[in-house]
Order: sequence, then C-alpha cells, then structure tokens
Amino acid sequence: MRRIALLSLATLLVALLVAPVAARWGVAAQSDPITLDLVDNYVTVLSDGRLNVCYTLTFTELESGRDRFRAVGPFPDNHTIVSSSGSGPDGVFTVTLSGDGQPYYQVNFERSTSKGQQYEVMIRYTVDRSVFDETTYEGQSYRAIGWAPFEWSLPITRQEIRYILPLELPEDITQAEQVTDEIVNASGLLVNDTSDFDRWVYFSTPDEQSGKNWLSLFVRKDNLRPETGMVPSFFLPGSAISTTKETPIPLDQPTLIPTLVSTTTPSGPLGLPKNVRDAVGCLGAFVSAVVLGLVGDDNVDGGLLG
Repeated sequence: MRRIALLSLATLLVALLVAPVAARWGVAAQSDPITLDLVDNYVTVLSDGRLNVCYTLTFTELESGRDRFRAVGPFPDNHTIVSSSGSGPDGVFTVTLSGDGQPYYQVNFERSTSKGQQYEVMIRYTVDRSVFDETTYEGQSYRAIGWAPFEWSLPITRQEIRYILPLELPEDITQAEQVTDEIVNASGLLVNDTSDFDRWVYFSTPDEQSGKNWLSLFVRKDNLRPETGMVPSFFLPGSAISTTKETPIPLDQPTLIPTLVSTTTPSGPLGLPKNVRDAVGCLGAFVSAVVLGLVGDDNVDGGLLG
C-alpha cells in the first residue's frame, strides 16, 4: 500500500475529528455500570461524501439493570436515523430513540437488562451531507474524512470499523487475499502510519446492484481508554469524492440504503446467506450502485446510562 509520512495531512485528519465526547475505556473498574465488549462501525462512503453508518454496541450489564442510555452521540448536524434494535439472552427487543439528536439521543429499551447478561444495541443512521475536507499531496487533490466513532467515558474492549470506499476494484477481485498492496496503490488511496491499530486489512465488497467491486478497509483497535478516539488516517483521491463539507447537497431523495453481496472479510460474519444478512441489519444494508455511547444510570458521563 502507499504510505505517506506527511505531518500536515495527519494533523489535518486528527483536527477534523476532534469533537464532543459521548462516552469512557480499558479494563472495567468495579464501579463501572457495564463493560463495553465490542463497538462495531459499518460505514459505507458514498461518492457524494455522505455516509451510511451502522453502529452496533455489545455490552455486559454489571448492575441491577437499566432500561435506557440517557445520552448517545454526538451525532452530526445533518443526519437521519434509519432504524434501531436490540437483542439479548431473551431474544430481540424494541429500541427507540427520543430527543432531537442535536447532538444526543436518549436510547430506550423495551425491557430492562439483567446483571451479568450480554446485550447488543444497533443504530443505523445516514449522514446527509459531505463529511470530507479537501487537502493536497504532491500537487494532487485528496479528500480527508471528517467522521469518527463516538468516544466513551468507559473503556472499550474492542472497536472495529469497516469502511466501504467509492474506489472501484477490477471485476475479478472478490476475495480479501486478492487485494494486494499493488491493487491498493492503483486505487489512489493514501494511508499514514497504521502501527497504532491491532489490525488494518483491505478487502473487496461486491455491489449486488451495479455488479462492481469496491475497495474496503477493516481497522481494529483493542483496549481503548476512556474518552479515546479511534481515527484511522487515510485519504481518498479527489476524483473519488465529488464534494466537500462546503458543498450543499439537495436532499430531494434520502441517502441511499443499498444491498450488499455476501463476501469474506477479515473479521466478522459477512459470508452469510442473504436472508440472514437482511435479518441482522448492518451486514446486508450499506453498499449501492452510487457507492459509492450508549449506557441507564445517571452517574455516567459521556454515553450516559439512565
């Protein structure tokens, strides 16, 4: 892959992603109300700079139980909540969001959690205007993404991000092991130092609607400290993203929620039958022909438990 050691680019990306914090991290302390076992972010980048995001939190209840997270976010100014759901030892349950999302929502559970049990809460949303800023490298135009997952006031055992990028791969590149450094270099993607992450792997995502294959990136970081961001540093060629944050985007039509073809990825069960993918939500929701913190006790800051 093509790596760059350009301080100005790295500094720009970090500056773009410094935002209010909504959640804390590491090994859980005795006073922690829950453990954040896994935060999974499935992000489809559209060619007009908008995003489809599926945010899934897996947590273990350490207290007597809760029926809400008081504040989850911060969400971008321009966004749309697509769906929300939950599951636990007693099966699926309804999850609703209340408030205006500017920038936080209260996340309400249909039934209370139980001590010692593990739960999953999923929120799907779209970012309805470009999240990219323009920069240059060696005289060429690039785009830096101005989005990052929510930070937490609790430790996170593991956080993963899957980016589906609007960079087309050759039609015969369908498996992760085929996405070599040469293939990534040819796409025009630039990356900075990846040593801060526990995994950084490229793979291919086939698009069922267009028949194209999109370059995709899986990044994992373990044992995040409280209020610690996860900011993978990479840059897309300017030709791949037609807009920046300054570009007004008419919203006559909603941000697309496309169909993903099953494929093998570096981590996670993407190789699933279509009916299963559709049932689990994130894995079958976010690729199209256009390509392209949350806890219920009042004493927790950030992702507030309520």
